[in-house]
Amino acid sequence: MKTRYVLFVLSLATVCAFSGAGHAELFKWVDENGKTHYGDQVPERYQQKQQSLKVDKAPSQADRDAALQRIQKEKNTANALKAQREAKSGAVVKPVKAGAGEVPNETACQKEWRLFHEGMACFAPFRTANRSIRAEAYQHCKEMTEPKSICPP
Repeated sequence: MKTRYVLFVLSLATVCAFSGAGHAELFKWVDENGKTHYGDQVPERYQQKQQSLKVDKAPSQADRDAALQRIQKEKNTANALKAQREAKSGAVVKPVKAGAGEVPNETACQKEWRLFHEGMACFAPFRTANRSIRAEAYQHCKEMTEPKSICPP
């Protein structure tokens, strides 16, 4: 939600900054995906869905600078929160290396299952809250397929 607001303010400031007059006309429309857009020109297929937004005065250079400072502050806050979240989730945990637990006299099937489970353990520290895997995991871990087709569990 904040991103839309920041983009709106930035779009508004840009449109006003480049308009030659002190009075600018800004339009708002919603596309077929439900996304809201702002601009000084509306694509033809959205002419019926447009809303006219009147801007009575262009922002001063001080207003534009203040808006850019707010945007930078929001980015810094977002980056700090991301770093804090990663630190809490244990993102710096070292992955388990595959092949670390060699077992003497194991069969080929046992070895395939062991390697599969070691690979799953390697990926575990890189799982996010929604169960996806962060990209850097693939730099540390070897992706393995479950050996069900080769060996029974």
